[in-house]
Amino acid sequence: MGKTILIVDNDRAVRSMASFTLSLESCVVFEAFDVLEAVQRLQEGIRPELIIAGADIAGVDFCEFIIHIRSLPQCRFAPVIVLADERLLDRRMEWKEAGAACWIVKPFTAEQLLEVVGLLDS
Repeated sequence: MGKTILIVDNDRAVRSMASFTLSLESCVVFEAFDVLEAVQRLQEGIRPELIIAGADIAGVDFCEFIIHIRSLPQCRFAPVIVLADERLLDRRMEWKEAGAACWIVKPFTAEQLLEVVGLLDS
């Protein structure tokens, strides 16, 4: 794999598990708690090849977040994987239209995460 990945989720356990799992696959992983921290990381020069973000980021319309992220030059072609609780899955089409590549239902396993990330490499 070996990608540069930005993980944005307000759940520390989710970020930690995803970060640990992906780092075992030689990925360089950056974490952000919320949109402000994610934007700060991007302004620091991170050029993610993949963005994994929780759909329930507090205080943010998630579709607007996806559209904003995809508008940034360093993220224009980076796929966005949505992490979502089952109760939010009715918004799948909105996420797709906003530019998300796919989604994973929380809670998820390390194997599920690696499978989805691996599919995007194909």
